[in-house]
Amino acid sequence: MSLLPSYPGTLSLKDYQRRVLEEIEEYAALVGRYLGIGEDNPAGLAFYGKTNRPFNPLENNPETPFVCLKVPTGGGKTLIAASTVSLLYDSLLTDKDESGVVLWLTPSETIRSQTLRALKDQNHPYRKVLESGFNKPVTVLSNEEALKVRPDQVRDGVCLIVSTMQAMKREDKEGLKAYEDNGYLQSHFTSEEEQRGTTFSLFEVIRRSRPLVIADEGHNYGSELSVDLLGSLNPSFVLELTATPAKGSNVLSEVSALELKEEQMVKLPINLANETHWESALRGAVDKRHELEEAAKQERADTGEYIRPILLVQAEQDKAHPDKIHVTRVKEFLAGELGIPEPQIKIRTGSQDELGDTDLLAEDVEVRYIITRDALKEGWDAPFAYVLASVFNLGSPKAVEQLLGRILRLPRVREKRRAELNEAYVYTSAEQFNKAVDSIVKGMVENGYSKYEVRDSSSSLKYMIPMQARYENLEIPLMAVSTSEGGRELRYVQDLLGSNFNLTGISFNASDLNKATSQGARVDVDQDRPFVTEMAEAEESSGVVVETPQRMASWLLGKIGRYNELADKDLRQYVEEAVDELLKAYRAEELYRMKYHVRDRLKQNLDEHYVRWAKDSYEDLKSAGELVADQDISFQVPDELELPHNQCTVSFLKSVFEYPGKLNTEEQEFAAKLDALDSVRCWYRNLDKGGFSLQGYHRQKFNPDLIAFMKSGKVAVLEWKGKDRSTDAASEYKEALGNDWQDLDPDNRYFKLVTVDNVQSTLNEVSNL
Repeated sequence: MSLLPSYPGTLSLKDYQRRVLEEIEEYAALVGRYLGIGEDNPAGLAFYGKTNRPFNPLENNPETPFVCLKVPTGGGKTLIAASTVSLLYDSLLTDKDESGVVLWLTPSETIRSQTLRALKDQNHPYRKVLESGFNKPVTVLSNEEALKVRPDQVRDGVCLIVSTMQAMKREDKEGLKAYEDNGYLQSHFTSEEEQRGTTFSLFEVIRRSRPLVIADEGHNYGSELSVDLLGSLNPSFVLELTATPAKGSNVLSEVSALELKEEQMVKLPINLANETHWESALRGAVDKRHELEEAAKQERADTGEYIRPILLVQAEQDKAHPDKIHVTRVKEFLAGELGIPEPQIKIRTGSQDELGDTDLLAEDVEVRYIITRDALKEGWDAPFAYVLASVFNLGSPKAVEQLLGRILRLPRVREKRRAELNEAYVYTSAEQFNKAVDSIVKGMVENGYSKYEVRDSSSSLKYMIPMQARYENLEIPLMAVSTSEGGRELRYVQDLLGSNFNLTGISFNASDLNKATSQGARVDVDQDRPFVTEMAEAEESSGVVVETPQRMASWLLGKIGRYNELADKDLRQYVEEAVDELLKAYRAEELYRMKYHVRDRLKQNLDEHYVRWAKDSYEDLKSAGELVADQDISFQVPDELELPHNQCTVSFLKSVFEYPGKLNTEEQEFAAKLDALDSVRCWYRNLDKGGFSLQGYHRQKFNPDLIAFMKSGKVAVLEWKGKDRSTDAASEYKEALGNDWQDLDPDNRYFKLVTVDNVQSTLNEVSNL
């Protein structure tokens, strides 16, 4: 069983990042197997075997593995790339014996310098990940340093050269240096080669090493010349990482917008507000940044996390012009009209850089406003950037999508307690609102948030593998309730809401809703649709919106969805009372423009009311002893199971089915240790849908990950949680529910929420069951 290496403790890979690394490792191993049996075109055969799609080979190097990983902006492409280097050396490039050249190509000088700085820093997580997979030295060099690379750096370890694609082309002035005869490199060549007139060039040093090539943002190399260059390097492997693959790229693995949202990597949804004048748009953006800073202060008081929200302002142009909204004009408006202290405002354009090497995340930095044109569109990363204001008409050729990716990253890739700190905000002054919305969607697509594809492993299966259970008559007791008619499984609606469920005690707080804007939209992703765009309607020509409380209530009732357990009249009364309360705090036209925020708040209040009511009922059942242990109320492990072929790569001796199913790397490592315990008879990887589940006071049931059947007859239910999620509210709820299930019959049941910190103690406990 091949497992990915352990990473430094300061770095925690997300599940989708582990999945991507597992898929590239599996592909490389498959190439190696085809090579081992002498197959023609092993790279193409392996690609087809993994994707069921034809392989587009490198011209002049058709045998070279040449694959692409599609990762949207904010998904951690550099971390994935750094992790793949040793992984590919271990799984396919074993003949290199942890030596040779790795050529890391970037699309621009900006990204090159950032990548080089991170990989040279011995304390940076990227450098630690890069080195952690090697026992030999890793040397990181710039283009200039590579012109003097020593033979021992290539022969006795891994030499990673960070360059731009342009700097490796003959047609580029700087690129010529890589092809010129270079006396510093003479020691790389033999005397016979010198006599034959071999050019002592950096290109030749790289080429003869058959480098592993990492192509960052490979879609930028789409020209025929660039592809020819990759082929002329005589690479042993070419790995492309990009948010938007070019047509013909061999996309091996994809990350969806939904995965990034679920893994708390990005700020979604994006809230768009459009004003008719640029001054109004900028004023609204400044007000929003102030609101977010207040929320950030409250967040820090609760969690200790420091956030200083930053507003990016996209001016119309750099140079001063009486008819243009240039950067100086924007700065004068911020400092003069809006009273922003000048130390908080910085300009960053192609010709003016007031940021320099400023660490924008540092607490002693004052910067809250950054004015630019498009200098931040590539490689700039500041998770504190929350608000983007574009102060010129979005019908212009260069529109807001260039900067959208700069406000998507979520600070510390961790969801905040205050919902507004998990979202991004865009303020525009487009003449046509639909163009503003289209620009946001276009920006999402250009940052890799595909307009057409949302990853859903259950719907993208190529074929299924049927399996028979190797153990029979396996049952797992459910949460049971005692009734006058006997025991049965606990039911959410019948037992926890009950026939008396109503809206008594629910309230609506109208004081802290988002401020109204002229026009608004929210762009988000969900499981069913890649882009969910909600728009408030445009103002009537008179500039005044006529909205009655009755019409507003009817609209809200139609938008909040179905609440089948509530009487229609009770739900209508609740909504109408909420509207009446809102009209005490907001004018009718304001209420009209923020009705989507009102709808969301109504739904949030209703959902919280459901949870409170169900929790009270659940606790009453516990106190009354009506939650019971009943062996007849149980889940039957199926005798047959079908799994997608890409989940059938690792088998275990004691798994109920030969291949247990979906397990990330951490789960595989834990499952292997569980499998080795003498006390375990067999174990079952529970299905996420349709498997064993526990009903609690949340409507959605809890499906634990692993169930171990002990030789003693006891059942151990184990829920794995990565370290970064082991203390969130959802995990606390699952742990409490699992403990309740265990306490109903502690002599025969065991439950544990397993994290990287308690693996060994859990295994010790399970071994004694």
